[in-house]
Amino acid sequence: MFLRVYTPCEPVPAEPAAVSSPRFVIGRAADCDLQLSHPTVSRRHCEITQCEEDLTIRDLGSSNGTYLNGHLVTHEQLLRDGDKLTLGMVFLEVFEAISEPVIVGRGDDERIAAHRSQPAEASLAVAGVEATPY
Repeated sequence: MFLRVYTPCEPVPAEPAAVSSPRFVIGRAADCDLQLSHPTVSRRHCEITQCEEDLTIRDLGSSNGTYLNGHLVTHEQLLRDGDKLTLGMVFLEVFEAISEPVIVGRGDDERIAAHRSQPAEASLAVAGVEATPY
């Protein structure tokens, strides 16, 4: 599985990077596995845990909450291909293959319109984006 990160300031994500940690913490703190420098993300916002083939996510007491497909994460939840995560104003997309984004517009609602899929290893990867605070 892979994650692709989108922020309001940087709608185009960086290249995915492989993650080897079975407990993967996302937040603003320097010791996080994925550091997101966005003011709406808590220092230690959420954690993705890998157990055999499954990935789960749980909130770590963040200020703005962690949302999975629009629903507040109140306990550990299973992640699946196509899931959408929201951490403050940062959005993450869960997918099974690394893909190359095709950009179709400019503006606040700019989204990835299509992906050209490429084969990928069966491991978790993350695209990290440094966002400039407002």
